Amino acid sequence: MFRLILCNHFILQMASKVCNTLIYETDWQSYADDLDKAPKDEGIYTIGDASAGRVQYLYVGHTNNIRRRLKEHKNQSLKIDKYVKEEFQRNAGETLRIKWVKKKNSKCKEGEYQECMEEKLGYELEYNIKRGNQCHFQRRI
Repeated sequence: MFRLILCNHFILQMASKVCNTLIYETDWQSYADDLDKAPKDEGIYTIGDASAGRVQYLYVGHTNNIRRRLKEHKNQSLKIDKYVKEEFQRNAGETLRIKWVKKKNSKCKEGEYQECMEEKLGYELEYNIKRGNQCHFQRRI
């Protein structure tokens, strides 16, 4: 039991470090102009909208290739994809912003990153319908 609590504490510390980096230590990039700056690496990314004067965080996700996934959001059918597509049609994506953190083996922690960001921001990320990937491993004894 103690081992499980220690493991969960470590996971939450890692999630906190990533969400702190996304919120406080990384500058927003323009979705329209800076997409090619996004790395082709695995990591966590967030999408925001700056139309109200300050950037509102909308979505956080995990991917094996950040640049490719951000490009895919323009053409797929998730709620966030439709929003991104509409914004590019409406104003060439002028108000959309992106941030990312390169992080290997982050898929199973996506839900923790989302929860951490929502807690620190004080609001739910409107376009995260699924509560993130949370892999559950069972140890065989």
